[in-house]
Amino acid sequence: MTSSINNKTNLSSVKNALRLLRLYRTDRAELGITDIAKLLDLPKSTVHRLAQELVNEGFLIKRSHTNKYRLGLSILTLGGIIHIQYELYKEAHPKVEHLSNFFGQVVNLCLIENKKIVYFLQCIPHAQTEITTAMGFTKDVHCTAEGQVILAHQHVTTINQYVQQPLKKYTPYTHIGEALRQQLENIYKQGFAVTEHTYSIGYISFAYPIRDYTGSVVSAITLIAHESTISKDDYTVILEELKNAAAEISELLGYYS
Repeated sequence: MTSSINNKTNLSSVKNALRLLRLYRTDRAELGITDIAKLLDLPKSTVHRLAQELVNEGFLIKRSHTNKYRLGLSILTLGGIIHIQYELYKEAHPKVEHLSNFFGQVVNLCLIENKKIVYFLQCIPHAQTEITTAMGFTKDVHCTAEGQVILAHQHVTTINQYVQQPLKKYTPYTHIGEALRQQLENIYKQGFAVTEHTYSIGYISFAYPIRDYTGSVVSAITLIAHESTISKDDYTVILEELKNAAAEISELLGYYS
């Protein structure tokens, strides 16, 4: 009898969680607990519990400045569902594609979610490549230029919490601890990031931050290349083109420097 009751409770929770996720659409990107409770006709306590569970699993993310929830990119792993973030950045696709074809390299748009870099828009030039950063793919923040450039522009509390946790050294060149903190300070001052061999030996990544209408750094554009395909002389041109693209995409999100 107890087992039957528990099964019914679990099924009800799953059903309500799915109902909650279905509430989100392009014109309803963020919802508060009160909004969700009203739309689902559920008690706020139930909604709060469901939302917290979905945050823990990466299917929702809570916006600290609004206390509202939006879809998390973990939902991309469920059958390739198109995420709200992709819709927001869709107009940036031609710019990303142009950069990819111009340099003959992989170019991505990504963001930090649940302490991971998540790739949500990618362009791969013809006849490329062994690099794996497909849509929805994740990496640790500290081992990539794209992760570092976003983290470097977050609040000092966020930076400290990340730097102080145990971090994996993917290669001898991966910065952790105080070396990572110094790296982030340098990135913040210069406005961009370049990492060499920090995730995989032989690969170099370049990244510039993207800002939303509030001026907050919310994502990054990154170009990833194998060292055999570029030279040091290419760095300046790559960074300049990424800087211009980041500024244009930031304008699409409502930010004007």
